[in-house]
Amino acid sequence: MKNLKGFDLLGLSARDSRVYMALLKTGLSSIRQVADQTGINRGSVYESIKDLMAAGLVNYQQANVNKKYFAEEPNKILDLITHRQEKLVEFEETTKQIMPTLTKQSAYLPYSNIKFYEDHEGIAVILRDVLTTVEGLDDRRYHAISSKPMRKYLYKKFPNFTKQRIKKNIFVNVIAIGGGKSDTVITANRKIIETPTGAHPSSYNIIYGSKFAMISLNDSFNPYGVVIEDQGVADMQRMMFNQMWEGLN
Repeated sequence: MKNLKGFDLLGLSARDSRVYMALLKTGLSSIRQVADQTGINRGSVYESIKDLMAAGLVNYQQANVNKKYFAEEPNKILDLITHRQEKLVEFEETTKQIMPTLTKQSAYLPYSNIKFYEDHEGIAVILRDVLTTVEGLDDRRYHAISSKPMRKYLYKKFPNFTKQRIKKNIFVNVIAIGGGKSDTVITANRKIIETPTGAHPSSYNIIYGSKFAMISLNDSFNPYGVVIEDQGVADMQRMMFNQMWEGLN
């Protein structure tokens, strides 16, 4: 049985999703029965059931000495999503109110113009920042230099990035090193640079607003990224990009 994708957005895990789906399918079950159904050890099943009960997605009945567990109706998932959304809106409003105080108190600010990110989750943070930053610009446009080896790693944790970009009417100019497929949407333009013999470029550079991001791979093929927030750096990178862009067909 497939997992319910997105359980992590509710503070639950993929394992919790498997346990919930098993209970939804089998009905009233013991921990041992759920463990047999899912292949998850009993201790982990118990931990997942505790988390699911705290979220309001699982309940139990007392059967003699042992408890039997069951999944609440699926509509409870929608209730939980709504509750999370309401809490996030409340948190957003509270944070906005205290943001000036937090900013004044932050000792990190003098060093915050260079930020480092690791693994696919970190790359997703960079991509979300690109959309948020460019969406707030008068000219909703950014520039990217893409190397072919990086493309399959870029969107692992943000597969709908392009859809979100198009929805926000954000335009991108891409210099694709090593070739690439042509874009079919009016919000993207691509020019190609063939990879020189013996060269193995493996990075993805993004120039957006006052920021410059570089995403690459380590020796274990895990992605990492660096974002520099500096208008001068961004302007320099943008100037070099434009020079290359104008020289390409």
